[in-house]
Amino acid sequence: MLALCLAVLLAQDADIDSFKARYEAAKDKAADRVAIITGAGLLKTDSAGSFLLQVFDQDKDSAVRAAALKGLGDWRSPAALQKLVTVAGDPAQQFTLRATAIEALTEPPTPEGFGIAKGIAKEKGEIRIHGWQALRRYPLKETEALWRSSLTDTDPLIQSMGMMALAPLKEVKLQDIARQALVDPNGEPLVKYASVTVLQTAGGAASARVFITVANTPDPTLRRLLS
Repeated sequence: MLALCLAVLLAQDADIDSFKARYEAAKDKAADRVAIITGAGLLKTDSAGSFLLQVFDQDKDSAVRAAALKGLGDWRSPAALQKLVTVAGDPAQQFTLRATAIEALTEPPTPEGFGIAKGIAKEKGEIRIHGWQALRRYPLKETEALWRSSLTDTDPLIQSMGMMALAPLKEVKLQDIARQALVDPNGEPLVKYASVTVLQTAGGAASARVFITVANTPDPTLRRLLS
């Protein structure tokens, strides 16, 4: 909170040279540099953007570099988007920086972010979760085929994300999958939670009957969702 307040106050200065001076003076204070870079990002000017690019390439602290990426996401110039695409798509890059770059590219969504998110969703490891999460920020008409493929993914989290993304279509086949998942005593909890969303969106007596059937579940989260 203190860092955010400082950043807002710094942004009122609106002089990139003063940000640069403050940044140099805080070379041994990473938390202060984060606040300074956050404030510089609020300017959204070409000179501030160039400064953020320089900071990302030269600073050794990951939190400071992440702040620079967030600022580039707000700036959204071609140079900023290119840097974010490069960082997000580089498997050798630090995980947290890739995740930050993905978020900056897709919240709000950009065309560049869509391509990157699709690629990252196909990778192995935890980073793919960030790719799928980013895809949820795009219209279903653009992502429907991807979400259909996620229903057979080995990761129950990704399966559940796909079910929730496709729920607005109210398809009978998806409802059947959801009902089967809910009544399966050995089913994955995350898939069960998503199944509630699918059937709740679909509505109708059939959904209500399934909810009543599994209402005595020992899973407190599922009970809360069913209620």
